[in-house]
Amino acid sequence: MDGTRRERLRSFLRLTRPQFLVPGLALYVLGALLSFAYGAPQDAGRFAGGYLVFFLAHFSLTFSNDYFDRRADSFNTPTPLSGGSGALSSHPELARPALYLSLLLIAASLLAASLFQIHYSMPWYFIPLVLAGNILGFFYTAPPLRLAYRGLGEPATVLAAGVVMPAMGYLCLQGRIDLDFLALTPALMGYGAFFILSVEMPDRKADMQGGKRNLLVRAGLEKGLQAAFLATAWSSAYLLYLVSISFGSVDLLPLLVFSLLPLSAGLLGLMVREVDRPRVIAQVKANFTALMGFVFLADAYLAWSLWLPVQ
Repeated sequence: MDGTRRERLRSFLRLTRPQFLVPGLALYVLGALLSFAYGAPQDAGRFAGGYLVFFLAHFSLTFSNDYFDRRADSFNTPTPLSGGSGALSSHPELARPALYLSLLLIAASLLAASLFQIHYSMPWYFIPLVLAGNILGFFYTAPPLRLAYRGLGEPATVLAAGVVMPAMGYLCLQGRIDLDFLALTPALMGYGAFFILSVEMPDRKADMQGGKRNLLVRAGLEKGLQAAFLATAWSSAYLLYLVSISFGSVDLLPLLVFSLLPLSAGLLGLMVREVDRPRVIAQVKANFTALMGFVFLADAYLAWSLWLPVQ
């Protein structure tokens, strides 16, 4: 393989942005583990089949977002957590293949969902949920909706990360969406807001030049940092409420303790100033690390409570 082809392959691999696939998997696992905690059968086939549906949809948006965000990303320097992959700027000939691959993955996700629906006799709202996830991902940047360019990027991400992603794990294993799951979604939606506000922070000026109308563009970095902190405070306060009323049969106190991680990161972010871009990027990394710490610890706690041998 010559140098040009090797570089093109590396650029195409950059498009995949695997660092964003890990949070999706962790949220799917969180929903699945929660379903096990509430009595769902621990069926490896259902888990794998459901995740295939989820993965294909989630993977598609890494390509569509880079394709439709090319103009906005051209004003920016990519970071590990924001600004796109940068691959299409250096190799514009990859743009069309990226779009076609995104559409192919969406079609594959819907086909896999249809087969899953038939095989496991899923409820009527399973396909609409999968379709909603695909629509939110694709039209986050794609016309005519272009949610991120109309001030709707944050609500779309809150719904995707706080509801759709964990709901897929829960629904695929439990076979239904019920109050036991829905009761936790307000806290998860707060963390979805914390995530999207965090990754928008380094891109504010580029997003402004590119025509996006997100909260950071409209209100500025300082307000965005305050909103990010309030999102974590909301999630912690809501978990405290669930613990105080002893909701459900799963002890949520450990999740409340784990929520101190993103809460602390959000509080630390209130000291950041826009003139210090390296500090902004460092804060985004801290926010992402704290958020993933919460999800990983929640997964580990639920797994431990399910499979720890009874003494």
